Amino acid sequence: IQVSEDGRVALKRAGTSVNLGGIAKGYALDRMGEQLRARGISKAFVSFGQSSILALDAPEGASGWRVLLNDAGEGFAGLATLRDQSLSVSSSFGQWSEIAGRRYGHVIDPRSGEAMTRAMQAAVLAPSGALAEALSKALLILTPEQGLALLEGQPQVEGLLIESDGSAYATRGWARTVAFESFLPDTNGRSK
Repeated sequence: IQVSEDGRVALKRAGTSVNLGGIAKGYALDRMGEQLRARGISKAFVSFGQSSILALDAPEGASGWRVLLNDAGEGFAGLATLRDQSLSVSSSFGQWSEIAGRRYGHVIDPRSGEAMTRAMQAAVLAPSGALAEALSKALLILTPEQGLALLEGQPQVEGLLIESDGSAYATRGWARTVAFESFLPDTNGRSK
């Protein structure tokens, strides 16, 4: 990718492409939130396909907007309650290709240039949609310990990582912050 001084972007090789959907949806949610607030709308729930969510305030009579989160397979992880937050849910196999009988996810580890090959689901709560999007991808790519340490170092950020075997790893404040009602089985003490 070449970025010129005037801000134009060009790709060096023919046939290549860049998809900014992973972070751009969070950025778009942030702009939508600004527009809603500017128009005096204080309560709203905006969802881009359940992977990028903005929750403003809460519905009447409720403590927040309730969201059903998927696990890393075809089941459900639990219910989260959101209020004045953005949530990004990223899956290593949200989009995938199969080559020679092996699945390759659409999330690429920038350190190796390799596509993810394990099914995992990451949910990150943050004050902005763009930040939640970026951190949910990082949580997928890093080891659970590295990813949680990264999230714990960010103000007002919480996260949950679920592996295909049901193992779950969460920041210390995840369950409390989203009033999380887990459907995940206890996985031999690996849930954190």
